[in-house]
Amino acid sequence: MHREVQRVGAGGMRSGADVAKALALGADFVMLGRAWHYGLAALGARGPAHVTEMLTQDMLANLGQIGVENLADLPKRLIAAPQSVS
Repeated sequence: MHREVQRVGAGGMRSGADVAKALALGADFVMLGRAWHYGLAALGARGPAHVTEMLTQDMLANLGQIGVENLADLPKRLIAAPQSVS
């Protein structure tokens, strides 16, 4: 039996840059638990949608700043492994 595994970015997503980094590292989607709950507490039922929109716009702004037009073009090379110092 073949099952496809989804990669999840969970924990600490506080900005669009955090979301973009998780996606660049291979996450299929991200969890917005704390931010979602803060939005719910602050704005009631419309809060989670507002938080999602804010993070989406922040992520798109970050992508524009690095010259990426959409998520499909987000190059994984933006996240570099540490280089050893010799």
